[in-house]
Amino acid sequence: MNHTVKVGFLFMAVTFGLYFVIVNTLVKSIDALNTAREDQLNAATIQHELLRRVPKNRIDSVLIDINE
Repeated sequence: MNHTVKVGFLFMAVTFGLYFVIVNTLVKSIDALNTAREDQLNAATIQHELLRRVPKNRIDSVLIDINE
């Protein structure tokens, strides 16, 4: 095996290694974004459920207090 073939194999190995690292990072990032989106949706749902249980006059009084 001459020097050019060895360099070619080394280049291919490095290229595939970088490809794996980049793809793995992208997949993990997308998974983390999806998890964050689900957490935010769950928090919004819980907030909505809690607000439905509070009487409207109490919500209005809190909003008036915030504005003052």
